[in-house]
Amino acid sequence: LPPESGLDRGFDVWDTALIGDATAITSDPVTDAAIAWVEDEEPQPFLMFLFYMDPHYAYMEQPGKMLPEPGALVQPGQDIWELRDRLPHLKDDDLNTLRALYAGEVRAFDRAVGRLVRWLKETDRYENTFFLITSDHGEQLGEREWIGHTRNLHAELLDVPLIIAGRKWLEPELRNDPAALIDIYPTVLQLLGLAPMPLPGRGLFSPDRPDRALYSEVTFDPQVIPNQSDPARNVLRARELTKIADQRAVQQGRWKLIRNRLTDTWQLFDRETDPGETQDLSGAHPAVVDALQGSFPEPGSFEVPEEETVRGISEDEITRLRNLGYVN
Repeated sequence: LPPESGLDRGFDVWDTALIGDATAITSDPVTDAAIAWVEDEEPQPFLMFLFYMDPHYAYMEQPGKMLPEPGALVQPGQDIWELRDRLPHLKDDDLNTLRALYAGEVRAFDRAVGRLVRWLKETDRYENTFFLITSDHGEQLGEREWIGHTRNLHAELLDVPLIIAGRKWLEPELRNDPAALIDIYPTVLQLLGLAPMPLPGRGLFSPDRPDRALYSEVTFDPQVIPNQSDPARNVLRARELTKIADQRAVQQGRWKLIRNRLTDTWQLFDRETDPGETQDLSGAHPAVVDALQGSFPEPGSFEVPEEETVRGISEDEITRLRNLGYVN
């Protein structure tokens, strides 16, 4: 998230000082920084984007939280590539430790957000504020023979919560209709009473809720960025072939279709009867497969616009990506 990525456009302040390596515990420091900024600047009104790294690899033990009896092969803060290599040998105690570490990070994030909410209430800012809380991905903690979130497009990675709260704008409601990250911006415009922009996605408070197809993709090659300091690591080792991913998915209504472009295979799941996506029904419902295949975007439809400049990746960014487990 460095400023040169272009993600800082539209913000008056863009502070990435708290984004350290993968072992950083960010929940409380991010909340502290948010409170300090509002107290110092007294902005009226303000839009604040808070990037809480927790929960995320590396899976750290949280202060004051006791773990279950630790497994022999899983330790707090362990390198994710080491965890992935050990996965075939992990026993139940090891997986319980891994999941307890992740759950501890979820609780730490929840406490930090709760502290921010309490502060807003104590300073009479809460009634005039709305929150939108979500995540860009879930996590696999041993499911489908993987640890992390870069290998496929199944439910444990795509099904993340979206929480929108604000007493002035909303009545309590629980909804199960699918949404996508591209819906966040038009939804914020709706809540603020601003005119919609000609962008993908739709406001989630529109009266109509069309049965649309939601698209997702993942492309992951841990060796795609050369390692200048250690050329030997540029050689793709046989054990890493299983870590490459190139998948596309479309979900519409009860059905979800996943295409593995490396193997040129398709999987179809009925999300109503099989929310965990464990039974491939592509052979039993070829007509559904054919229909959903037509919902995939045309090749090249997400190309960079001509007016945008494609830049290289700096050594610092390569280091950050490696620390986060995206580059081996």
